[in-house]
Amino acid sequence: MKKWSILLIVWTCFIFIVTSIPQLPSKFEVSWLSIVSHFGFYLVWAMLGVRLWDKSTLLYGVGLAVFDEWHQRFIPGRMCDWRDLIADIVGIAIGMVMMLQWLRYQRNK
Repeated sequence: MKKWSILLIVWTCFIFIVTSIPQLPSKFEVSWLSIVSHFGFYLVWAMLGVRLWDKSTLLYGVGLAVFDEWHQRFIPGRMCDWRDLIADIVGIAIGMVMMLQWLRYQRNK
């Protein structure tokens, strides 16, 4: 349990470090790279979170994603964007399903 807690804390810090890096202005409001990155970051976060909280991961993950998007409002060149938030939530949901299925498979093996 302690190992999963440490991994989740490290990954959460990684997400906030990456999303705190100022970006240069772009001609696109939200790039596909941003969407894919948000999806991937939160997919991994949810897979780690399920090891600790099971189905409560969705609630905690959505709260974290909302806070992350809000905090980006204060980072130069970044913005709070609903498309990133949707990518975060979809990543959380898919990550949870993947890990819950994997754990169920491991138990029945």
